[in-house]
Amino acid sequence: MPCHLKRNSSSTAPVILRGANTTLTVLPDTGWNGIKDNVQVYNIPKFDGHHGRPQPSVLAENIQDIEAFSRKCHTEVVEKLLRLFAILLELPDEDQLVRDHQYDVKGEDHLRYMHYAARSAEENKKVGELYSPGHTDLGTVTLLFRQPVAALQILNPEGQWKWVKPQNGTITINTCDALTALTGGLIKSSIHRVHAPPADQAHIDRLGVLYFAR
Repeated sequence: MPCHLKRNSSSTAPVILRGANTTLTVLPDTGWNGIKDNVQVYNIPKFDGHHGRPQPSVLAENIQDIEAFSRKCHTEVVEKLLRLFAILLELPDEDQLVRDHQYDVKGEDHLRYMHYAARSAEENKKVGELYSPGHTDLGTVTLLFRQPVAALQILNPEGQWKWVKPQNGTITINTCDALTALTGGLIKSSIHRVHAPPADQAHIDRLGVLYFAR
């Protein structure tokens, strides 16, 4: 949402979502307790020939590398995961899910550049120490490439939020809602949130690159 629309919006109350294992507080974009959201995102649709649009110069100058990275995320990671899921589910054809997620077919897969600006300790306290409340992703899987700043947490089956430690040379994978639907609930969406970093990292802006496979 553009900043001027956020400023003009009148909604300031948090939305409470209650589930079987937890209560999630969703902070509106316009802020809560006077604190504005601290996230900026920029999405780049997959290069399937159906989503052409002008890009900022810094991206346009590197668009071939960005496309190569986008395609590699899909073919080298997503497709291998889909084959693994098919094997685990004992599907008769291990390429079934791959055929349902072809890169060059029109779809909503996209890259996302994400920036969370650091907040003061006082600001974090006012918003429950959260950058982003608990949620699931809509697609099949999400790939997270992130800097080594502790912030991501996942909700375990006991209803406890656990830190997801960044590991060098790895990609964090979230399983998502579409995969849950496709597998009849056998593979469940990961409920995750972005917590304010620990005190020794709280002054660092959090950066991430994500690939959403839909």
